[in-house]
Formats: sequence, structure tokens, C-alpha cells
Amino acid sequence: MKEKIPRQEESLQEFLSYEDISTSDSNEERGEKILIFVLCAVGLIIAGIVASITFKFVNSKIVGTGHAELVATAEKDKDGDKKKEDPRVRKIAYMSKGELFVYNVETEKRFGIEINKNKKYSSLSWKNKDELSYSECDTGSCTINTYSISKKKIVDSFELQASDVLALKWSSKETNLAYLFEQNGELYLTLKNNGSFRNLGKFKYDAFKIDDFGDSTYIRFSPNDERILLVNTFTFVGEPTVVVFDLTGTVLFSLNKEIGNIPTSAFFMSNELIYFKKNNSLYVQSLGEKKSRQLSERIVGAFDFKPSPDKTKIAYWTYDWPSGVTTIWVYDIGNEVMKRLRDQESRPLWIDDQLLISYQTPNCIECPKADLKLKGISLVSLETKVVSDLLKEKNIEILATEEF
Repeated sequence: MKEKIPRQEESLQEFLSYEDISTSDSNEERGEKILIFVLCAVGLIIAGIVASITFKFVNSKIVGTGHAELVATAEKDKDGDKKKEDPRVRKIAYMSKGELFVYNVETEKRFGIEINKNKKYSSLSWKNKDELSYSECDTGSCTINTYSISKKKIVDSFELQASDVLALKWSSKETNLAYLFEQNGELYLTLKNNGSFRNLGKFKYDAFKIDDFGDSTYIRFSPNDERILLVNTFTFVGEPTVVVFDLTGTVLFSLNKEIGNIPTSAFFMSNELIYFKKNNSLYVQSLGEKKSRQLSERIVGAFDFKPSPDKTKIAYWTYDWPSGVTTIWVYDIGNEVMKRLRDQESRPLWIDDQLLISYQTPNCIECPKADLKLKGISLVSLETKVVSDLLKEKNIEILATEEF
């Protein structure tokens, strides 16, 4: 708005100058013109007030081996300038030592959600800014609960016969809930719409899979909520590990797990375009075509490709086995340039086009899986590379961050 006001003032000055040239006006005509000038000035003042109204926006996407939920807001003060350069994360849900917490970044306080510590919790997904869904499982039975932060109670719950819920995801319109669960050695992807349930797909379950720290099983909806992407790392070689379904269960895209090629990262760039990792490189393919196009050179040890909100950049992280160093990189799609952003950080998540949230990671060659995710959460600036601590909790097991 600041750019528009000078132009309005210039137009008004031109109008005033034009009126000064006219010397033949009567007093009544001059009085009418003065009134017009006053009204224009009042209009400019009102426009300035409107321009100073605080605005908020919400943005984000996924981190880590769980599903993460993040709410970021940016505000402007009465002068039209941002109060803070960085949008702030409002809430983060996470598991720690068998407990479920919601952390408020603004107040730097957390509160616990009461859960049964004797049950297994493996999936989190925010339904909206206030409601968080999570799975809890016992022997042969699981429950998916939806908890209201403001009401401080469970507002919805349903049971299913399952040994575990491996992934959970709400659609942006809050009408569909997709979840992947294990039952009798099989994996099932199910879609819940209000009170109805639809099985979209069944997969073989690798019960002996070693959960590598770079692997992540997750579900994503396309921007229009009409397609579902499943990245399933709990399957065998030769079986589908990246699959796109429509809401009826029709397979639109499928990529199998192969020896030496474990595609553990994929995402929607649009309703029609899917980006995915294959042979340690990044590829793009339209769901209506059979051929894919390679976007990058071979990237050894790359995980978690994440597009920026403006779809011009892709963040990912690598793990160098000899040194034990993790590094966040940013790939500029238009210029085809890769930029090394930050060492000892992993699992990037975009907040806006210039800010990322990431895990802090230790420097070790053979860290146990737990050690690679027991560090805090950082906020990283793409331009300045400045890192600030967001959450210093050292026992983070599952995060929840998604987009609204």
C-alpha cells in the first residue's frame, strides 16, 4: 500500500496544479473545487487506515518420520510494515517420551494432551487450526481421536480393527480423512468421508523393515483434494511404494520399490503434476502421461523433497555417510541451480518462500535412529541463513505440521 499512496498524492497534486492555472473561476466554483480537494484528502486518509489493517496468512507442510502440523502468521503494524520479518509458527504438536504435547511458539509454553501411555501412538494430523487427530493402538484394535485444543477434550473418535496406524492425513476442506493401517500382515489405505468408509488400496506389509532415519511413510492430498498420494516405505522390493489414487480408488500413478532405488519422497506440484525421487534424482511426471522428466543430476543420499509455496524452489536434505553430516539444500527450478543452505539440519519444511523449519541433527557417522530425531527444531532463513531455536525439546519422536 505504501507504493500506491505516493501515486495518489501525485495525482492529487497534478489536479491542484491544473486548478491553479484557471484564473477565471468564480468564488462559488472555487468553493466547489476546494470541497472536492477536501473530499480527496479524506479519501487518502481512509485508504491509509485500510492499508494498515492487520493481515494474517497461514502456510506450511511435513517434517520428519511423522506428520507435522504448523500454523504460521505474519502481521503488519499501523504503518504497513511487518512487526517481525519472519512469520511465526503458532502451534506445534509432537510426541515425546510417550506423551503428546502442543507447543505454543508465541508464549513458549506447552501443554499436554492426556493419553494412555500403555498404548501405541504413531500418527498425528491437524484437521484445522484447533483440532488435532491422532491414533492410539492396543492389541488388534486402534482408535483415531480428534482433540479440540480450545475445548480441551476429544470431540470425535472412531475405532478400527488394526495393529497400527502408519499414516494419517486430513484434506484441506476437512471433509476427507485418509489413513494407512496394518491388519493381519496387510496394509490398507482407507478414506473416511463423514460417516462412510472406502478402501482405496491394499498392500503387502514388510514387518521386518528397518525404519531408516531418512524414510517417511505419509499421505498427501492434491491441491483440489481430489487425489491422494501415498508414500509407503513399509513394503517389499517390487511392490508399489509411491501411489496416486483418485477418491474412488483408481490408481493414477505407481512407482515400485527396487533394489538400490527406494523412492521415499514424492509430492504434488499441482493437481496434475507429481514430483518424485528415483535413482537418487528428482523427476516430474504428469498423471496423464507415461513418461517422466529428470529435473536434477544424481543426488546421493537425498531425502524429503519439499516444494516452496510459490512452487519455484525445492528443499531437500542429504546425509553424507563418511562424515555423518546432514545438509539442507535448495533447488531453484527455473535456474536449475542447487544451493547448499545449512549443515547439521534435516527434514526441511517451508513456512513461506524464504523460511524453513528443520530438525537439528548431530554430527556422527552411525547414529542410532533415535539420536537423529532427538534434537530441537530450528527456523532457517533462506536469504540470511540465520538459524534460531524454535523448540528445544530433545525427545521429539513425531511432529505434526501441515498446510491450511
